Amino acid sequence: MAASGVPPELLTPPSSKRYIIPEYGAFVGFTLDPIASLSQGAQSDPEAVELCKKLVCKQYVGIVVDREGLYMPWLPYNSCYVRLIQQGQPKGDPEQFIEPSMSVPVLPMTEDPESHVSGRTPIKPSEPLPWKDCYISIAADAVVRSPSMWTTDVPNWTIDEDQQDELHVMMVTDIRRMDLLQAQAQASRAPFTNPGAPNESSASPPAQEARDTSRTSPDLSPVGISDGVETHPRTHHGSGSDSASNSVSEPDADDEELEDDDEALFNELFGGSPSTEFALTVHFTHDLLSVKEFNDPADYYKEAKAIEKIEQDAAPRVKESRALKLKDEIKRAKEADSALYDGQTYGMLIERDSPHVARARALILQRREAEIRANAVLTPFPEILMGIKSDNVHPDTPLAALPDDVPKDSDAPYTAPSLIKEQPAVAQGTTVEEPVDASDAGKVSQVKVKHKIRGLAAGALAGIVSKLKKSSKVALRTIKRFRP
Repeated sequence: MAASGVPPELLTPPSSKRYIIPEYGAFVGFTLDPIASLSQGAQSDPEAVELCKKLVCKQYVGIVVDREGLYMPWLPYNSCYVRLIQQGQPKGDPEQFIEPSMSVPVLPMTEDPESHVSGRTPIKPSEPLPWKDCYISIAADAVVRSPSMWTTDVPNWTIDEDQQDELHVMMVTDIRRMDLLQAQAQASRAPFTNPGAPNESSASPPAQEARDTSRTSPDLSPVGISDGVETHPRTHHGSGSDSASNSVSEPDADDEELEDDDEALFNELFGGSPSTEFALTVHFTHDLLSVKEFNDPADYYKEAKAIEKIEQDAAPRVKESRALKLKDEIKRAKEADSALYDGQTYGMLIERDSPHVARARALILQRREAEIRANAVLTPFPEILMGIKSDNVHPDTPLAALPDDVPKDSDAPYTAPSLIKEQPAVAQGTTVEEPVDASDAGKVSQVKVKHKIRGLAAGALAGIVSKLKKSSKVALRTIKRFRP
């Protein structure tokens, strides 16, 4: 995976043409994937997963008529609009305002194409379908997502761009016809009003009802209309993007509605619901010969409804599971914080109240002080010349420059370890033999140097004092001579 998140194979020029699965304008076979359709939360629910495994999903045939937003190959899923194919002339559905003529025949046909109630010219795929007497109906559509995949195999069953445009126009025409039938039915059920009464709505009841319907019935309102042509056919059965298409707002709509419209527009442009949310997920194939049985699109909607019910039933369990998990995490966090707080508090109390701890701390400080003094740097100059106080330095001990932070006890003079071995007392004038050990000889030489330096320093000080005394006597005589 490249740093940009795009797979490496998509960054290099392909050796041969690649085709997205599913390709736009291709006839495809597809099967629902119940577990992949569930949201991330429902997929963690064992009961929901087990119910999905028990579902038996069939294969269906359809044609890809549009994409939901831009195709993004680096995403795990991409969505598209599919019109399901059915065998035999479709029947009307008066409750949904669908007429038998709202369909398009697909070759090959055993019947005369002109016998179709709509009189429309059949769609001609690049290769004849493996089945005869197939129709594309406005009543059978879906918005589904599928794993982002591509292939180098050329799709065998497709329609060219001209036929794609023709199919698009026919679907839009059927949608508008369906909306008109709905508006007429609502107008016929409207309460009677006196034409002479001053009522704004009485001027044109059907038009007013139609405008109200366009705002309150997103499943039946035309979408994407621009300059008389829709950008894509609306899905009749109300999938994920249907509500997003109803983006017309009142001039005095509040900011929240405008934000919802912006979000809907973003989803409409870039498409593809996140892989963590619920969305009907299918697996496509361009090979129609792999479809063993041609199934009724009505069975697809039964399967989709069953998956949606599993998702809805799992929602309370997922919510409860998340609440319990959150509660457990909060409990563990509180226990960890409580243990840390209790430990710190206990340590502070022990340190404050226990004399044993105080004595232990005193011993530690004494040991540290002894280590510092033992590691003191020896200096050949008297401490008094270096500006260091030497009130507690014994004159018979080696001179040492101790750190300033070392506490000094004024009552007990500091005595460093002796650098020479103790010698027995001898009478005056007796010569002391030099020690045999080389280390002892070095220590004795240090002592001699020390006494010599002290003698030199004392002589220098005595000379300075003598000169000061003479200068002071001369000054006194001069003052007396000139005193009046």
